[in-house]
Amino acid sequence: MDQERFFQVLRGYWESAILFTAVKLGIFDLLSKEELSSEEVAKKLSLDPRGAEILLNALTSLGFLTKKKGRFSPSAFTRKHLTGRGGDSWTGFVLHNMDMWGSWGDLPYVVRKGKPRKGFATLNYRTGRDSLRNFALAMHQGGTRGGKEVARLLEGMRADSILDVGGCTGRYALFAKRVTGAGKATVLDLPEMVRVAKRIIRETAPDEARELRFLEGDFFSVSLPPEYDLVIVSNILHSLDTSSCVDLLKKCRSWMKKGGTCIVHDLYVAPSGVTPERASLFAVNMLVNTEKGRVYSEREMVTMARDAGFRSIRRKKTSSGNLVLFCS
Repeated sequence: MDQERFFQVLRGYWESAILFTAVKLGIFDLLSKEELSSEEVAKKLSLDPRGAEILLNALTSLGFLTKKKGRFSPSAFTRKHLTGRGGDSWTGFVLHNMDMWGSWGDLPYVVRKGKPRKGFATLNYRTGRDSLRNFALAMHQGGTRGGKEVARLLEGMRADSILDVGGCTGRYALFAKRVTGAGKATVLDLPEMVRVAKRIIRETAPDEARELRFLEGDFFSVSLPPEYDLVIVSNILHSLDTSSCVDLLKKCRSWMKKGGTCIVHDLYVAPSGVTPERASLFAVNMLVNTEKGRVYSEREMVTMARDAGFRSIRRKKTSSGNLVLFCS
């Protein structure tokens, strides 16, 4: 830690708030259509002229916009990742993180009490339509990248049927289906999530809707026959405590055909709990947004898989450094 890093950490939320506001107000989408002055942006979006000017200048300073002769336009990065809702867009991530603003501000309370205030966990599926959609859109956009990374590790595998547990819009199932040649890919998630997920797919990738089947249910209570060659559990374990992780993996094992494989994909932390930094910080995100979630080490995840009854466990890493367990 040095002085520069200290002030970067201290004021980091300034930059986040500026980005959140730009996406929430639709500034990037507006400027992607035409270059505008701050006065024109203020008029078109019904903003205060002074507020618009200061915000646009700050966005330019951060590299999200360019400014020439008093007129603003998106940078190449912003145009690709912060406009629209397509596969390259990260607007869902931005809006989802904005939804978590309040829970992060309540971190002192959570550290004292060990869990969020009642009704305050924004990762609860029932926190409202906007936050649910933002969460689903973030999972959809993140799953486009993560799903392709995991699918690359499946090359050479063959499967007839795939189950994506808590799969939201089914990005992991979709890319796994294409790599393994599976004839059927099913996404299991809560009813309210399935409704939102289907809507997002219709809006962003309507052709993909025909490749997926959705099943409504709570993965802890639903009963399914052992008919899947490949069961995917991606980015689920970090939202649960250890015993719940083991219970979920037992359920997954019961849904597999004989000779099937369960794919467990998640970020992981070193045994010290300190590195990598993104995993250590994400553990805090789970602290403020779930009642029992945390980030596990590689050894802890392997132990949970063994406790669930899996005897063969192969370990691989994605190109972004996440852990993938092949359990059978």
